[in-house]
Amino acid sequence: MSILYDNQYIEIISYIWYISVVPVHLITKSHYDKECLLIMSRVHSKLSYTVLSFVLLLAVFISIPPQNAQAQPNTVDLVNASMSGYFGGLFFGGGIEVDDLNYTKQVKVVWRVNSGSWTETSASYVRDTTNNHELWSFYSDIEESYEDLSSGYLEFKVKYVVNGQTYWDTNGGSNYKLSFGSAAPSFAIGNPPVRVNFSEVPYSSSYFDTTANVAHFGVFVKNLGFSKTVKVRYSTDNWATYSEASLAYDTAVSNSGSTLESWKASVPVSSTVNNIKYSISYTVNGVTYWDNNLGLNYEFNR
Repeated sequence: MSILYDNQYIEIISYIWYISVVPVHLITKSHYDKECLLIMSRVHSKLSYTVLSFVLLLAVFISIPPQNAQAQPNTVDLVNASMSGYFGGLFFGGGIEVDDLNYTKQVKVVWRVNSGSWTETSASYVRDTTNNHELWSFYSDIEESYEDLSSGYLEFKVKYVVNGQTYWDTNGGSNYKLSFGSAAPSFAIGNPPVRVNFSEVPYSSSYFDTTANVAHFGVFVKNLGFSKTVKVRYSTDNWATYSEASLAYDTAVSNSGSTLESWKASVPVSSTVNNIKYSISYTVNGVTYWDNNLGLNYEFNR
């Protein structure tokens, strides 16, 4: 058995690096011949052809871009928010997801009504989610009147302080806005840009009609492109098997400037089904986003 010396190992590593980094479709014959021959001419003559074939195959595999990549959460993301109440008092609240960068951290919502003074409301830890992230929730009473928020709006952004750094979710620099009037909807979704609807009226909501044996799915999505696909993946046997159904466009959300849409689907199920677990996928611009209840999936029970 031949022994490769240290410098020969270096030559092989150089070859592996070269074919791994340069995309295969960009390596012209002359380029390939020039670079590879310079390197391989110095590799030990008895290096197995099988080994080289394996390395080349590995390089081709590395060069293939992943398809249907899952969008990842940011350091801090609004999940959802809504505003409610009437004469008995107004309030708003929602969920925030943060990257768990340290045990000691501060998660806050910074908000104001109609260009007034900014107020900070602290969020509270709820649970761990996925990929080393955490779910936090916030709630705050609003002193302004219903009329103030019908003619104007509540504006807010999310602040995350950890390890001496401050991270923001400012909705791309525009901040989030809630209103009871024409300025904005009374709810917002953040990242992922798809969210199951359980309570926002008059839009299609998600519920299990146990009398008719039909599961209804109502979903909000951010309008990130004209061509989009929204699907529900559901299981009636605790994910031993699953099925998928496509949702259909319902309507644009009022006062959203066509930035939010409502989608819906109704799926008949057997009268023997007592439990349905599900999640929602939203594919747009070549990227698939999931609302899987931050790792827990959603669930209907009879």
